[in-house]
Amino acid sequence: MLGFSYRKIDTSNLDKSFAAYMMALELDPNHVGAHEYLGELYLMKNQKDKAISILSDLEKLVGKDAEEYKDLFSAIEKFKS
Repeated sequence: MLGFSYRKIDTSNLDKSFAAYMMALELDPNHVGAHEYLGELYLMKNQKDKAISILSDLEKLVGKDAEEYKDLFSAIEKFKS
């Protein structure tokens, strides 16, 4: 949630958000929410290729029917590079 908060506040701090997501994934490499939000962060940083890589990780973790996978997939589809 810390990473999400840093990403969503009016004066977002993407570096702190990234650090929080990485810490969450270090503690729990299978944390589905952290994967989804990290993918969204990569889109905010104009790094669509990394977001797609995270989407692939999510597919392996939870499959294509999971809400987190669908949300990130939709965000990638809407992203304009």
